[in-house]
Amino acid sequence: MVRDRYIASLNEVLIRRQGDCAIIEYRESGIPLTQVCLGVDADSLTDQEILDHHNAALAFGTGEGVDEGATTAGEMPPGMPQIRYSKRLASWVARADVLRCVIKTDISGEVVIGIDDKELSLRELGALLAERAGFGMRLTFVPVAELYELPEVELLDDEDSGLQEEAEGEEQE
Repeated sequence: MVRDRYIASLNEVLIRRQGDCAIIEYRESGIPLTQVCLGVDADSLTDQEILDHHNAALAFGTGEGVDEGATTAGEMPPGMPQIRYSKRLASWVARADVLRCVIKTDISGEVVIGIDDKELSLRELGALLAERAGFGMRLTFVPVAELYELPEVELLDDEDSGLQEEAEGEEQE
């Protein structure tokens, strides 16, 4: 039987490193391995630092220590930097909980994500997101001119989403 991961102490887990990631294995059977990508060479962090990162993500993801209904996402004001470069992590990190971004392509056709005046590759964006491992994330696509506005969200059924039309169109080709 597979059991859920839980906030652990060092004597409850084994930690091994693979490049910029760490593998956390619970000593208790039935709990899946956890890969924590840290955006920095995992050898430069202690086992306790890696476990603290993992435990913090679990605590936030489960709402442990968070009052129900009290979750508020922080957002940097327009004109203020949303990301900063962390020398310790050797990657970009978010300065708040909300990121306003623009999806672009570079000269070679690769997708890049524009945040502030930076263009992050998908790998760099992945490293930025790895810092928030264990969190949930919602992506809302809006016109660039509306990045600073909160859109109204409407729940759609399959017929309203346009996916059915695309699937039918693909079958005809």
